[in-house]
Amino acid sequence: MYERFGDQLDQVIKTRIQNLSLDERRLLHTFLTGWGDERSVRPDWRLKPQFNAYHELWFDESAEVDTLLDVLVRTGICSFGTYIDSSGDSKGHRYAVYHGVRENPEAFIDVTSVSPDTVSIDVFDGYESSIPQLAGLEYLLDNDGEASRTNLRDALLSIDQDAWMTFDMLDGAITEQDDTVYLDPLLINNATRWLTEQKRRCVIDIDGIERRLSQADVIDLQLSFDNERRVYHGQLLTLDDEEIQIVVTPWLTEDQAEWIDHTAIVIITSPYSNKVVTRQRSKYGEYLVLGITENEFEVYRSLPHDDIANPIVEAFEDDYTLINQHVDLDAEDTSTNPNPKQSVVDETEATTTSDTSETDTTEEAPAVSTADVPSESPADEVDLVGELLTQREGAFPADVLRDRPLIILLHKPANDRYGTMVQFLCRELYHHLEGGLPRGQIRGDARDVERHLKASNRIEFIDETDTEFFEHARTPTTSVTNDQVQWKTIRRRIQELDTQGLGFLIFQLPTDFVDTFKRELVQRVRPHRPQVIELNPPLHRGEYADLDGYLDRAVPTAEALWGFPDLSGDFTFPAEDEPTFDDLFTLAERRAWTQLHRGTSEPIESDTESKSPVMAVRPNQPGDGGQNNESMLHYALKTFVVRWLIESEGHGFASVTTETDTLLAQQTSQQLIPDIQHHGTVYEIETLYGTGTPLLALKETIEKYRRHGKSPDICLVLPPLAGFLYYSEIMRLTHEVHEQWDLVVTPLIPNLQSTDLVPLRHLKYAIQQDNQFSE
Repeated sequence: MYERFGDQLDQVIKTRIQNLSLDERRLLHTFLTGWGDERSVRPDWRLKPQFNAYHELWFDESAEVDTLLDVLVRTGICSFGTYIDSSGDSKGHRYAVYHGVRENPEAFIDVTSVSPDTVSIDVFDGYESSIPQLAGLEYLLDNDGEASRTNLRDALLSIDQDAWMTFDMLDGAITEQDDTVYLDPLLINNATRWLTEQKRRCVIDIDGIERRLSQADVIDLQLSFDNERRVYHGQLLTLDDEEIQIVVTPWLTEDQAEWIDHTAIVIITSPYSNKVVTRQRSKYGEYLVLGITENEFEVYRSLPHDDIANPIVEAFEDDYTLINQHVDLDAEDTSTNPNPKQSVVDETEATTTSDTSETDTTEEAPAVSTADVPSESPADEVDLVGELLTQREGAFPADVLRDRPLIILLHKPANDRYGTMVQFLCRELYHHLEGGLPRGQIRGDARDVERHLKASNRIEFIDETDTEFFEHARTPTTSVTNDQVQWKTIRRRIQELDTQGLGFLIFQLPTDFVDTFKRELVQRVRPHRPQVIELNPPLHRGEYADLDGYLDRAVPTAEALWGFPDLSGDFTFPAEDEPTFDDLFTLAERRAWTQLHRGTSEPIESDTESKSPVMAVRPNQPGDGGQNNESMLHYALKTFVVRWLIESEGHGFASVTTETDTLLAQQTSQQLIPDIQHHGTVYEIETLYGTGTPLLALKETIEKYRRHGKSPDICLVLPPLAGFLYYSEIMRLTHEVHEQWDLVVTPLIPNLQSTDLVPLRHLKYAIQQDNQFSE
């Protein structure tokens, strides 16, 4: 019809617009500018607060949305309709936008004969050096001119505790409606250029900064302004061909810090560096952070390269007064004498170790059963993740490429859910490979998906089981809906993944639609080829005749993934709301964390004395002062092991030592520091966080004993999720170490029900439901 009568219909609508009152034409101008290219609009979903904000910015008057809707129908710009799904259920009321308007909204905007009263970029005069105002503006620009008040506030508070209170809403440029802050969209282009220039100017003496950085003992240094991120960005190339990222900027919000590498030099050219230091301390990386003001500077360092860090700090001391310096370096990270003779214990010292182990105490080390010692048989090649999530188009996590995002197509079984568990697995994997935590985002808005979908440093979860988002043709009756993401738009978002770092896009899909969706996705984004893995949980409620049968299988599996917290009697659900695997998984997670956290404060009791954990378990930072880089999980597991050795195995406090108090640490002048030692057995807590290559990190932990000529029994204590993700690789590694290096290495996980350590293979038995648990 439009092809035959489009011109006539266009003219009728334009004539009706010309006959409207001034106020009505202003309403139409605002609508056509912001929503003229939409297929349909829902007044109760995104239109009202955003429309009111834009109208107030452009015409300095409040908007009557009910009047607007009446005008849209009277002029023919929109048609009112009630949308139903294939089952006949109502999906709400919507206003479908006339095709001719969508094709060329500008032609109808011109007919309104009104112009918005927008302010110029001069509205920002006086804020050129106001870091909170500039940072707030940048956050709005990075979010397409719109952000929730809470998110904007939190971004500014991640710079300074007073930043939010000094941020100004600017009349005609920035306004707040219904807890959402809006930047005039007509200002966005000019504001972007203005902000970029002001942020560049806030970095004073960049040539001097580059000159001081060049004092480090490096092969190459590159530093230039990144217009997209609005920071000076580059790299140092060390003598060992290692690249160290450089970032120079006047401020760094928590969101912006997500793209900081594991090893980096960060220079903040303003007084707003304290929050940056606090954040980087909590991450598993190696950093040199400098906060520079007019005449002074302060330093935070966890970067172990003395040949890099020391010359840089000294170069800044030539021109600035050093007012504070904090160094967080483990004993093994500090610069050691490269002479290998000083890294090897001599025979006399080794003899002393053996004698001391026999004469210090009459207690014996916990026996390692023959079932726990790596055997001469081939390594266990079971893919535990594959047991719980059948995989196609690749193996998770083995085939995940670290330098780019991963798209996961997750089957949604009938009457069950695995979405939360998969998000947790992605979170752990990111924590292992990159350090720190990714940002999580559950998308519930089609327009939000189109505008903001990205994966780098994120876990984005989109539930497509109700076909809410993507335009597709599952059946003839549902081939067209007017409030779905358009593939032509989302195509660009997917293609952009090639330029992003590690992150995860998880699409939860009905099983009968996965193949269609995947085929459509691959075809739409060609020639780009994002990495896509399909996960399908075979264990789900639909496979069992009754709930009891399902729970008999699902509960032990969920418990095992979190260290066997006891879920019996801990959950009740209404009869019409049966528990999903996600329900059991998250309940086990909460119960496990509660028990581990409680263990870090409850006294540890031996037969003769009682000690608080902080007196019995050293953190992994040597010395008595300063902050340490130990995660809460690492310390909680270390405390769990010490408590098990003393309370369950009956050993005394004197024979269970940690960190620098261990006998090996003292005999090697702290060149070799076990987490825990009891006689001839050492326990290494391996969360794998921030290791980058988890199996290599495990191998290096084991190899340090071999390098020092030591051969204790080595117990690797792992969080169950880490053991689950890398089960076959860990079993293969310990098997090869035993064969090639003649070292006994036993991977263990906590059992929170029995409060002891059990072999890693117990995790396999629980997931496979094999009755082979060893005492």
